Amino acid sequence: VPRDNYYRLSASASVESRAGGPLRGAVEVEPFRADGLLNDRAILFRSGASAIEAYSYHFWWQAPGTLLQQSLIDDLRTARAFDAVAGPEMRLSRDYEVIGRIRRFEQAGASVVVEVELSLRSGRGGAPLLLKTYKEEVPAGDESVPSAVTAFSTAVSHIWASFVNDLAGIKAPT
Repeated sequence: VPRDNYYRLSASASVESRAGGPLRGAVEVEPFRADGLLNDRAILFRSGASAIEAYSYHFWWQAPGTLLQQSLIDDLRTARAFDAVAGPEMRLSRDYEVIGRIRRFEQAGASVVVEVELSLRSGRGGAPLLLKTYKEEVPAGDESVPSAVTAFSTAVSHIWASFVNDLAGIKAPT
């Protein structure tokens, strides 16, 4: 009987600090929203032009929404993008919130595709301060799941770096 295999994203090798220093205040990063198979822990792969399947014995160690939430929290802390960064379970008095939606998180042959929509909002509501869809396609070297997991980590790191770079243009609400 085949064994189940579980994977996590590797930490970013280097996250640049936010240009202009941290945004003053605390940000709360919500678990990312995802629909359909993107809610499951099974690693997904594209088996045709528009067909998606799930591996039977290869799983993320957490659901992708939680996996990406924690990865973003870690990288925002490393980048010193805000004075404080946490998930909702920490019950911070938040000044900002990040809401994310996973649109694609799949292996495509010898590459992976990650697409997420991110919104930064003031904790007091109102229009988004930043709303953008980020997409990365990264070669995996081969079609194995371990190679794909490494490529997923790279793609996610590139997206978080772009998000932190985009945060440089945000001015704290008054």
